[in-house]
Amino acid sequence: MGKECSWPMIVRNWLMLAGSNSIRILFHFLCTIKIARVLGAEDYGRFALVLTTLLIAQAVSSLALRNISIREISRDPESLPQVARAAFKAVTLATICVGILIAIIVSIQPDQKIFSLLGFILVLMIADSIWSVTETLAFSQNQMRVSAILFTASSAAWLAIVFCVPANMFSLQMVVASYATVQIVSSLGYLWWVRKSRYFAIKRSETLSSITSATLVRQSLPLLGSAVLALPLSQLPIVFLANHSGLQEVAFYGIATRFAQPLSVLAGTLLSVIYPNLSSYFLNQKAVFRSKTRFLFLTLGATGVGFAILVSLFSSEVIAILFGSEYQPAGLVVSLQVWVVLNWIMHNFVGILFIVSNREKTVMFLSLFNAILIGTFAFIGAHYGAKGLSLALWSGGLIGFSVHWVILKRTIPNVFSSGLEWLIFLPYIGFSVSSIYLQALSLSLRILLVAGASLLLIWYFRKHVATAILSVRDLLSWRANKVESVKQEEFLG
Repeated sequence: MGKECSWPMIVRNWLMLAGSNSIRILFHFLCTIKIARVLGAEDYGRFALVLTTLLIAQAVSSLALRNISIREISRDPESLPQVARAAFKAVTLATICVGILIAIIVSIQPDQKIFSLLGFILVLMIADSIWSVTETLAFSQNQMRVSAILFTASSAAWLAIVFCVPANMFSLQMVVASYATVQIVSSLGYLWWVRKSRYFAIKRSETLSSITSATLVRQSLPLLGSAVLALPLSQLPIVFLANHSGLQEVAFYGIATRFAQPLSVLAGTLLSVIYPNLSSYFLNQKAVFRSKTRFLFLTLGATGVGFAILVSLFSSEVIAILFGSEYQPAGLVVSLQVWVVLNWIMHNFVGILFIVSNREKTVMFLSLFNAILIGTFAFIGAHYGAKGLSLALWSGGLIGFSVHWVILKRTIPNVFSSGLEWLIFLPYIGFSVSSIYLQALSLSLRILLVAGASLLLIWYFRKHVATAILSVRDLLSWRANKVESVKQEEFLG
């Protein structure tokens, strides 16, 4: 069934998923612009609150089985049928329980507009659970093509619906109903492909296996606890914001997260692609594990800092052009949010290293620490609008990552060189603070600063840039030669 993924295949998988996710981000961002402009800040705030409710439900109903399932299958490919059955059974039961709880909570809240969306919220929950388990099985076998295709197709369908419906027919109910329809169709299409694919023929194995739903859930409990404890850091602050500052502030915060989404999604895609291999390297090739971990960490950090600086410097102008004066207060929120998201990417990377090294309890402890620390910051910050919440998350996240780093250095030694922390924390603090204050400069001066810095970096890293270009050329050449070889084999056969 499965096999170890070579680095050319890793790059190809990442490019495939990154490409589809980039298209998805672009299409969804275009949809956000029209939805926010037509519905207005208050109804768009409701839409953002619905998506937040969905993410909270998904964090619980998925039971955090994704990484555990991928780890089990990557280490023992023959266990895939047992893992598949166990994961589907566990997630189905969890989705039913969480769906009942969400229905009760939505029914007793006073906003009738949100109550009218309950059925669509439940459909979205089901669609997300189906997609999550199906994609887990596909990724464990490095089969990512269909996920990329469906991502792109569903995003195109969503874009077509949003832009083809006239503005006078737009309503909150229409937007949520259309979104739910697109998601359930794409999830069922993915499940249909998995059932017909020879890679995932889920049939009873001839060999006995100890993998059951209870076994998977028991192994994932520390990660599930971490996911639940992460809610005060990621999704519950939006609920706090709605209760203490109003739906307009939720809209501003939702717009800001859209700007930070490309960084989050592309980095998350890379981590999804590389996770099975890191798990295998840690078990069998410690030296390779250390070198790949360092490379990925520094690559994520450098790319994230560059993206965050660029977005921070021009966020106010972009908000004014795309969303109009009603959303002008979201400019500073965007600047803060991109740095918050970069912090969480590095948090997730460290968490993956703990999971790969079978330290799920450490992840649980750190999640509890973050939930108490950053959750408290977020609750206080939510009383001061989207800006206050973003600043609170930035401050708490910086403290939380410092603790993560100290424990990582002690529990998994020799992965990172001594003194690397200064290369991480000082630029992060310096660039994030300075890029926000530089917004006070004129637009032309900021453009000159970015152009000058870009040219300086290209000149300084000119050898690395040339090496990267040659690597891409070699990869494309390898792909072309592979295709030609397959054609020759088919011809001779």
